[in-house]
Amino acid sequence: MAQPGYVQFTVQGNIWTSTMIPPTVTLNGYQVSIVNHGTALIPVQPGTYVIEAQIRYLWNFGHAALQVQVHPGQTVPVFYGPPWITWSPGALGVVPQKRHGLGWYIGILCVPFAAILLTLGGVVAMLFTI
Repeated sequence: MAQPGYVQFTVQGNIWTSTMIPPTVTLNGYQVSIVNHGTALIPVQPGTYVIEAQIRYLWNFGHAALQVQVHPGQTVPVFYGPPWITWSPGALGVVPQKRHGLGWYIGILCVPFAAILLTLGGVVAMLFTI
């Protein structure tokens, strides 16, 4: 029997900068258990694998797929960058990935703050004109 290889699966971000829900990861269609954030070492037999990751909440989001070749004794690093928002895709690669949707995320956070500031500014302006 051939020496096993490994897929070193890393979920980028942490509980404050990513989702609190761990991604669902499959290798050739079979689900594997991983940690919410950080790195998991998955033993595999040598061969070609299609790795898919997505986050399942009320709907599936952040889907990404990657095909890797694992040789005997080799550890293949795989990085999953979950999206910042649910309608952006995830990112999967053998180097750290850029996470999608940051601009939308910042915009969504800034709109309520801008509305509050404009409202407070209007109230203050009214007080000084009375």
